[in-house]
Amino acid sequence: ATRGLRLLADVDGAESAGARARLTSFSAVIRQTQQRPREALELAERAAAQALECDEREALARAYEVMDWAYRMLGRADEAVHGQKSLALRQAIGDNSGAAIVINNMGAEAYFSGRWDDAVKLYAEARDALLRAGNAVQAANASANIAEVLVDQGRLDEAEPVLDEAVRVL
Repeated sequence: ATRGLRLLADVDGAESAGARARLTSFSAVIRQTQQRPREALELAERAAAQALECDEREALARAYEVMDWAYRMLGRADEAVHGQKSLALRQAIGDNSGAAIVINNMGAEAYFSGRWDDAVKLYAEARDALLRAGNAVQAANASANIAEVLVDQGRLDEAEPVLDEAVRVL
């Protein structure tokens, strides 16, 4: 990503602007994966600004997702407000798997804020969308999330078949 950004540094035009936004948002994801929220946030904010300038929707969705993750990791959850915008962008570009992952993340937000019924509904919506998109592994993760809520609620008999299926796939 860094090498690509260097190559594009002196290149003008809409295509290179979009490539810069995509590379910067990918760099933000790398920092997220490395558990470096401050750096991820800085890169994601830069990517969002770049993406808005050239209407690069995939990069903007990715930047929003990293920004919300970073805000939560930095104890600033009240600033993590980009989920619906990211979801709308993913849907607009036809990224059904990406949209479903955003919904799954929204389920996690509901779970951690104590809205367990909402969490289960969002996880189930994400699972079903991921299955339609052909992403069985992420769908199994969503199922495991459902099972986690059911276990936390003491509903072990309901959780077991959901978890068994998730384990089988994973």
